[in-house]
Amino acid sequence: MSSNKHKSINHIQYTTPKSYKQSSSHHHSQSHKRKNNAASSHEPPSTPPPTDSEEGSQATHPSPSSKRIKTETSPSPDNLTPSKTPAIDSTYNTIIFIYVSSPSNQKFGIHKGLLCKASPLFQSALTAGVSTPDLQLFLSPPTLDDQVSPEPSSPALYLPSTPVETFTRFNHFLYSGTLTLDNESVRDLSWADVIEIYLFATKFAIAGLQNACIDVTITKQSTIPLNLPNAENMNRLWRPDTGAALLRQLFLKLYAQKADLGLVMGGTGCFHRDFMRGLVVELYSMKQRSTVGVDIKGGKKREGKDLHAGGGMDFWKVRKRWYVSCENDPVVVE
Repeated sequence: MSSNKHKSINHIQYTTPKSYKQSSSHHHSQSHKRKNNAASSHEPPSTPPPTDSEEGSQATHPSPSSKRIKTETSPSPDNLTPSKTPAIDSTYNTIIFIYVSSPSNQKFGIHKGLLCKASPLFQSALTAGVSTPDLQLFLSPPTLDDQVSPEPSSPALYLPSTPVETFTRFNHFLYSGTLTLDNESVRDLSWADVIEIYLFATKFAIAGLQNACIDVTITKQSTIPLNLPNAENMNRLWRPDTGAALLRQLFLKLYAQKADLGLVMGGTGCFHRDFMRGLVVELYSMKQRSTVGVDIKGGKKREGKDLHAGGGMDFWKVRKRWYVSCENDPVVVE
């Protein structure tokens, strides 16, 4: 009896119903067909079935057409290095409002990226909040007068001592690379304009604008004979607080070689004493150089490659001697 009971129990535990066998067999058959069809749709007919090693490789590196499976080697979003391009683009897409020349407070709008690239002082003001009496930063600019209606919560710069005409030239220079406005030529720029722009560029460390003034000075002087600034303009350049040493050096050489010294010494107007002292030194230096194409320097004669065939310096050729070099625009003197 116990033997029959044990046999019955075994029969119950290990006997599978016929319907289940048929369903399971049909399910495995259909699943096997689908796998074969999927494999045949992704592999060329001539491709042999993958080996065990190839199957392992495919599991680790799925093909582009297969479903992507996240593995332990997949990069985490936290480990990705963010791109810096959006920050650069946003810098150049941001408009900074600048109020110029108290009490008129003329308003200009310039791209932040151009200001930061043009001058380290503008960059310090806009990125680190550094202000000076001539360059003031307002994170929420106040109402300076009835003519100014600043945008709330937008940074702005205030340049109270800069003339509107000078800043207009600077604004045009940032977008065009030239000092002359539309329908203007170098002849239309007065010497007072050129000197004022250079002093503005020196004050705010705008090297590109300083170098543009050097080019205009040489070009303007060469277009009209004896075309040089008068005593009033030279005295403006020789004020102690200007710091315009390179433009001073250029004008001393231009006066020594191009000017009518009789008019300079005995003409109308009184030149600054430091200008006259520098001119005398430059004239004496000219005596140490040959005027027929040979330059004497350091006690040795050498061919004067910077001189015209008939004597005198080719100022345009050597203009980079008076350029200001900066990190964004380094100057290489040939």
